[in-house]
Amino acid sequence: MPEVSSDSQDVDCPLPNYLYQLLKASARLCSMDSKLLAQNLGRTRSTINTEFREIAKRLGTHSRCEAIFVALRYGWVKLPPPEKPFLLHSVYEKEE
Repeated sequence: MPEVSSDSQDVDCPLPNYLYQLLKASARLCSMDSKLLAQNLGRTRSTINTEFREIAKRLGTHSRCEAIFVALRYGWVKLPPPEKPFLLHSVYEKEE
């Protein structure tokens, strides 16, 4: 599982640091699960849900997924490269 840093905000994101850290953690952990995010950030599930509503309000988005997409699009969050590239043809290969 990727490590979530609690470093200060180092990009020009319009969110306060605590909301930026939640958005970054959600993208890096590839998770929308409030329980997992709460455990990793040391917050409660209720706080995570409230903070995502605040993120959506500030960014003008309608969902967590859309907020993460906006953050990726503007370069506020960068994802680490995948450990192993996914090859579509490997899904269709038949085992012999």
